[in-house]
Amino acid sequence: MDYRGDPRDFAEKELKKWVWIKEQTLKEKRKVSEKEYFEAMDIHPVAIPRDLSYCCEYDGRFDDNCSNCPLNWTEPREMLMCTLVFGQGFKNPKTGLYRRWQNATGYQEAAELAEKISKLPIRGDENGKK
Repeated sequence: MDYRGDPRDFAEKELKKWVWIKEQTLKEKRKVSEKEYFEAMDIHPVAIPRDLSYCCEYDGRFDDNCSNCPLNWTEPREMLMCTLVFGQGFKNPKTGLYRRWQNATGYQEAAELAEKISKLPIRGDENGKK
């Protein structure tokens, strides 16, 4: 058994978190944070994943450069996929989907971005395999 865990479990938890964030953002008409998710789920601070992300928690068990992220943010794989757009690298660090969510000021924009994140494919499922 792999001591690092099943990447699908980490990805599914991450996607579930983003569904909740989207729904709460729309319900409360304000941008709801990742930290609020963990508080609402009554997850003990010690059990909160690294960088508030189940994906980062999983990747950190390997080489910590995002190459093992269980979500497919972009192809080909690139470090910090959630914050960068492939091919633009650090020249434009505010273009990745997660980074755009972080920088969103309006709740509707934040909800739209959270929904996009919640619908990212799990790595390996890109061809309809579930």
